Amino acid sequence: MGEAEPPLNTAAMEAAQRLRGMFDRVVELVEGGDLKRAQAILDSTLRDIPGEPNLTRMLGVVLLRQGDLAEAENKLSHVVKVVPQFADAYLDLANAQLAQRKLDDAIATLTTALERNPKFEAAALRLAEALTVCGRHDEASRYFEEAFRLNPVRGRLVEGMEHGRAGRMDEAERVYRQVVRDAPDNIDALRLLEADLMIVAAYG
Repeated sequence: MGEAEPPLNTAAMEAAQRLRGMFDRVVELVEGGDLKRAQAILDSTLRDIPGEPNLTRMLGVVLLRQGDLAEAENKLSHVVKVVPQFADAYLDLANAQLAQRKLDDAIATLTTALERNPKFEAAALRLAEALTVCGRHDEASRYFEEAFRLNPVRGRLVEGMEHGRAGRMDEAERVYRQVVRDAPDNIDALRLLEADLMIVAAYG
């Protein structure tokens, strides 16, 4: 006979389920714009499990959205120190730094994020934007290209927008329609196509 299976830690499983339910509730509140209630729940829970990375990261996001930038940066810095592979936390931290015009810090944060995860398309795009603001256009171009390589659809949308800015509305429409055919659920492509058609209808 084989050895008996160890009994499941029912209390631990129930605690994990409660934590998950609470986290889902916080996400729901944040998406609904009720940031104060979300923060109150997070503050209360973190008193019981201080420093828990997922909750601390969410608290940082809530603080960032409320404009408490320094405290958001503090919380998110803690998360990436405790969990260096937490990619989304790096992006949130960089956003807090950018909101405070700490461009060099944000660039360093995003560079680290890409070192941890070279396929982090959102970090590559944000880094390209930060470098552009700093006037470091050659470096920015490299990261824009990398972001578009990781997400070809985004690159196609940028191509369409460039056609639109240059007045080549037929070319812009062609690009947007191709993206919609390839990715029918892409809301950005649908909105850009609609705007392009409205402009053509209005101005010919």
